[in-house]
Amino acid sequence: MFKRIKEIFGAEKTPESVFELSLHEIPDWLDTRTSACTSKRTTAMQPAKENIERYMREIGPVVDDLGSEGHDEPKHPKVKQVIRHSLPLFKKRIGIQITREFEGDDEEVYRQIAEVVQGCFLALKGPGRYLHQLYPLGIKDFKEIMDAMGRELNVLTRIITVSRQRLGQIEEVRIRYREYTNAIGERKDLLVTLSGIAEKRKETDRVFAEVTKKEEELVQSDPYHCYEELLAEKEQCQENYLATLDRFESACRTTASVCRRASRQYGDAGRGDSQKTIELLENTCIQITRDCHDLKVLIQKSIDLIFALIRSEELILKNAFEKALFLDDDTFFEGLFGACTAMKKAYDEYLHKEEICNQHPVADALFSLHESIEKQRAIKEKIIEEEKFSRERLSHIKDTIKKNESSLITALSVTLGKEPDMIRIPGLYDPKDGCSDTPTETKKEEPGDEDR
Repeated sequence: MFKRIKEIFGAEKTPESVFELSLHEIPDWLDTRTSACTSKRTTAMQPAKENIERYMREIGPVVDDLGSEGHDEPKHPKVKQVIRHSLPLFKKRIGIQITREFEGDDEEVYRQIAEVVQGCFLALKGPGRYLHQLYPLGIKDFKEIMDAMGRELNVLTRIITVSRQRLGQIEEVRIRYREYTNAIGERKDLLVTLSGIAEKRKETDRVFAEVTKKEEELVQSDPYHCYEELLAEKEQCQENYLATLDRFESACRTTASVCRRASRQYGDAGRGDSQKTIELLENTCIQITRDCHDLKVLIQKSIDLIFALIRSEELILKNAFEKALFLDDDTFFEGLFGACTAMKKAYDEYLHKEEICNQHPVADALFSLHESIEKQRAIKEKIIEEEKFSRERLSHIKDTIKKNESSLITALSVTLGKEPDMIRIPGLYDPKDGCSDTPTETKKEEPGDEDR
């Protein structure tokens, strides 16, 4: 019987030949196979289903006859109790099962039939487990019918098992087909993406070339040469400023060191006002002030106090820098205040020259061009990264397509009962058919299209 059922659902026995099915025909072919399988299943199940329904009708009179006068025999009090409690419950449970109607698809009908058979057996094992002692013939008839129902249920189980296997194989083909077509679709999307990237890169290169050309033309123009001269002058002013700043900072450090010792001397002598005056100059030098006027005032207030200590030898100059700066009043004044004014003048000249350079038309043009160049360079780098990612993904998808193609053919071979090399699917992706994975080819019809 099981062999016969497998033959019903199995592939038709035909001489071994190449099976050919185009890619776009697979969905309809699968639907046809599914419909044929379910139709065969329904047809194969019908006789067993009808037999079970007939047995259910036959059980009714057998169960109803239990407890009739024809079965009466002298009964023990406990037997009477069984009749009074178990028999009605047994009849009720059997009645619930045998009055059921089977509805739905084949799987649902099979489940309902299995529930009926199981319910009847459970009723016999439950409230009906002692009835055979009182009604041996009736229970015998009941068991014979139940055995017959069990055999028919076994037939249905084999049919359902085989159909599930066949439908599972068909569904496996459907899954592999979907995976394959999804991979093909992703490949086409990637080719479109790469085509768009190529267009963006071409446009970016064009803009980049235009901006670079404008920059070259500007650099070769007369206004740019004038601008270069201004830049050279600005650089010279900056160098002058940095040199005067270095001299001024050196004078401030030397002065701060001398003032620190001088203020300590006046502090030790109890001359707090003189100490504070010198400390103000010391702090101003430590901060490297740029306010030359305030510095001049502080120098004038402190110079006599400092040199009074130096002349009395209460303050000893320690190194050549201090001795050179504090040679006399005029040398100190010029060395510190003169360095400040020279630094301030050089700084003002540098700022003025920088403002002239910044306001020059060439400066604005250069800034705009450099900004555009950097912008296009950033766009180009981003495009290159996108292209790299898409090409890596495309390479991976090509491997996936090949793998999915093999899985699809294997699933078909299982369903058809053929060797994989006996199956042909026109329309599959073939990298050797002349179509390229370069973006310039994306307008052509891609292998794997369903209308190929």
